[in-house]
Amino acid sequence: MREDFEKDVEYAKDLATGGVEQAAAGLVDYLNAIRADQLSQQLKKLSHRYALSCGEYDKTKQSVQRLIASNRGSKKCVHGFIAERVHTGIKNANALLDGRQHVCRLLDDNGPTDYLENGIPIQLKTCQSLRDNLRHIEAHADKYPFFTEENGRYHIPLDAYKDLQRYRQISPSEAGKLRRPDFRRWQVVHDFDERCPEVVIRPAAIKYNEIQADTYSNTLDCNRSKLRKAYQERIALAKEQFAPTVKEGLLVAAEAAVFEGAVDAGLSIVSHLVENDGELNRDDWAEISVDGLKGIGKGALRGAVTYAASNILSCPEPIASAAVTAGFAVAADVKKWHDGEIKGKECVVAIADDLAETAMSTLGAKLATSLFPKVPIAPAVIGGICGRGVYRIIRIATKRRRHNKTNA
Repeated sequence: MREDFEKDVEYAKDLATGGVEQAAAGLVDYLNAIRADQLSQQLKKLSHRYALSCGEYDKTKQSVQRLIASNRGSKKCVHGFIAERVHTGIKNANALLDGRQHVCRLLDDNGPTDYLENGIPIQLKTCQSLRDNLRHIEAHADKYPFFTEENGRYHIPLDAYKDLQRYRQISPSEAGKLRRPDFRRWQVVHDFDERCPEVVIRPAAIKYNEIQADTYSNTLDCNRSKLRKAYQERIALAKEQFAPTVKEGLLVAAEAAVFEGAVDAGLSIVSHLVENDGELNRDDWAEISVDGLKGIGKGALRGAVTYAASNILSCPEPIASAAVTAGFAVAADVKKWHDGEIKGKECVVAIADDLAETAMSTLGAKLATSLFPKVPIAPAVIGGICGRGVYRIIRIATKRRRHNKTNA
């Protein structure tokens, strides 16, 4: 009876090996699938946002083309209307790529407000000189005093705004050292700030020379190229965000170590209970602890190798984990041969048997996973156990057939 129990325990150990090796593979496959799905969803979002942004540039260019064809504002003033469309188009395209809604709404009604940006009224002035921009802003503020009272702001071309900020940062003592043309510009800026302290000026998204009838198209194309670059950077960032990490690899190694250590310790307890008629002494517990520690070490190695092989070498998870199991088995067979427990031919046969059994375990895990693709880990474990069980049955049946032929 005891011999039967011992055989059953050994058989259970062999079957458990199939489950343990595929548990690590199943865990790695599950984590990789989660990351791949998250990356796929993020890339789809980015692709959709980029398509919307490109569509915004197309609509902006068509709007400007219709504007020029209508001869609105004549050649002298048309750049102001072009600027409104180009600025709002660029801002909206960038917002769409970020996953936001339109931030600008063009009013185009010849009223005190040219467009709304984030709900704030904006009046855009597009004169070539800084002096003229400030003069037109002051005239607008005098004509519509409620504009600034209602949080309205003014936009001027980007290059003009940079000049404005540069002159604002120059102190009176430093201004005295400027050349006469620069000193006059400094004086214009500071006189304006003294007369209109309530006026808020912000930069537009474009420079003066970028909003002319013969340059706006190139301006939109250049900004569209910048948009594509930003899109590609977001793709790279998403791939980096959902890439395998050392931290996740260590987590897999730790979980595989705990699982395999627990299984090996449990099987060792059962084995010692069978050997000692249900009693365990201090030596037995010491041996159980050693078996558990060995299991922890094997599990950690198995988890780490499986994670690294699948994510660095693109090796399928079941094969990577099975390779570790085969490595353990081959090492044990070679050790037996080295210690004289088995002969060279027996060692070769044992290695071939271990490799075939591991292959059957891997095949079982793959079949089970394909049958239940949405269930994580469990199919791989059960399939691995069944694969080894089927191989054991085939091997036993083959041995019996050979034995019967020999006796006959």
